[in-house]
This record gives sequence, C-alpha cells and structure tokens, in this order.
Amino acid sequence: KNVTGFDLPKIMCGAFGTLGALTELTFRVVPAPERASTIALRNCTPSEGLTMLRKAASLALEPTGLAYLPAAVCRESPAMIDAALAQTNGVALIRVEGAADPIIDKLARLRNVFSKQDIVTLEDDVGDALFGEIGCGTPFSERDTDIWRLSVPATSVYDAVSESEAQFWYADWAGEVLWLALPASPDIDERLRKITTKFGGHAMLFRADKNARARLATFEPEPPA
Repeated sequence: KNVTGFDLPKIMCGAFGTLGALTELTFRVVPAPERASTIALRNCTPSEGLTMLRKAASLALEPTGLAYLPAAVCRESPAMIDAALAQTNGVALIRVEGAADPIIDKLARLRNVFSKQDIVTLEDDVGDALFGEIGCGTPFSERDTDIWRLSVPATSVYDAVSESEAQFWYADWAGEVLWLALPASPDIDERLRKITTKFGGHAMLFRADKNARARLATFEPEPPA
C-alpha cells in the first residue's frame, strides 16, 4: 500500500529476494490497461539502443517496458523473438499501456521522435509476451552458462557492459538491469564489484552451481557500516 503505509517493495527489499513472511496485506488495484503496445527500433548498436531507451524514458508517455536486445540474443532465441526481430543487429523495445485512443497518440509520438530509426510495431500480445520473457531471463534458458545480474545507473550502462566483457547479454529497465552470461569465478566477481564501485549499483550472482555459490557472495557485499 503506497498511500499511508509502506509499499511492498520497501517492505521486502531487505530480504534480498530470499525469504519473507507477510501476515496482513492491503492492496490498491487499478483496471488492467485496454492495450499494451510495443514498438521495436531495429538495427541499432548497443550504444544507440541504450541512448534511445533513456530518451524514451524521459518522454511524458509513461513507458512500462524499455529493453535492449543485442544481435546475439535476437539470433539465438528464435522461440522467444518475433520473426520481425529475428535477424536484426540489435533492437530497442519500448512498451506503452493505456486506453485505446491514448495508445494511438503515444505510438504516433514515439514514431515521430524516432522517425530516423527502422521502426516496426509488434502485435500487442507479441510485445507483451516478449517483455514477460525478458523479465524472466528466458534468453539464457537454453544456454549452459552462469548468469549475473548487474544494476547500475542508466547513464553508465554502456560503459558497464563494455568493462564486464560479456559477449552474451541484454538490458531491461532502460538498461538499469543487465543480464550477463559470465562465469561464476573469483576473477569475474572482482571485475563486476569494481564496476559497481565505480558507477554505483550492485551485482548479483543469479545462477551458478553449488560450488561456485559456496565460494562467492550471491549479493553485493554490505559496507562495513
């Protein structure tokens, strides 16, 4: 409840997603949006795509999804990616939600702002499903790799990705959440912690075997204070 009490994220954040018990809940609900539409800005480099996501986030359109998928993700996740995106060299995705008439206006505004880009509008159900897969880490589901999640300020995302040296990755939340395919090793742990120290943020070891988890901290180490 986010009016007179604490909202759910504030209560649960201290558990780091591991465990929590709530005994009484009060919910404020709103109707589901009539439409959830997604445009794709195709064939953009990571630097270009992440910059455009930040620009979209700054518009008075209240986007509810902002993600960047590099070429490798588009080409290696055929079950997830719509045919219109499968062979693109990187794609920035922008989702807006609301009533039918305002959505038409929002999409027109986005097409105007990004008129120089290769734009395609996805079917509403396709875009909605795609963002669901992005949020669940589906591009990694068939890859035998350890996974890290890195959160840094949006303005530092491209530099953070470059310094991580990850070859397979993608960005959600306008880049503030990075999914990285990197080994769960002491060297990588040290590299990512240096990135979070430099730019601010945190790194989480999202998937690894039990031996790696025994050696490495799952979450960002707490400061001594």
